[in-house]
Amino acid sequence: MTYNDRDPGKVVEYIHEHYPEATWAKGFDDCILGISSKGKIVYSQVHIINKLVRRDKMEWDEAVEFFHYNIEGAHVGENTPIYMEML
Repeated sequence: MTYNDRDPGKVVEYIHEHYPEATWAKGFDDCILGISSKGKIVYSQVHIINKLVRRDKMEWDEAVEFFHYNIEGAHVGENTPIYMEML
């Protein structure tokens, strides 16, 4: 299964079942890349920013700033998600 072929609902179900302590970035389940070896959810930075542009009608620069300050910058404890920039 590739990233584009997977069902976000099944990914969410799997994480809830196997990593109940994981912390979520609400509204971005379709931006999940995977789970780290420490049980943290790994999100795609660019997918989140693109979603902010599409869903919230933000300009690109505004979405980048919003992401860095409000999403990536939100420390929510030991299981704070990881935001990965894909190269």
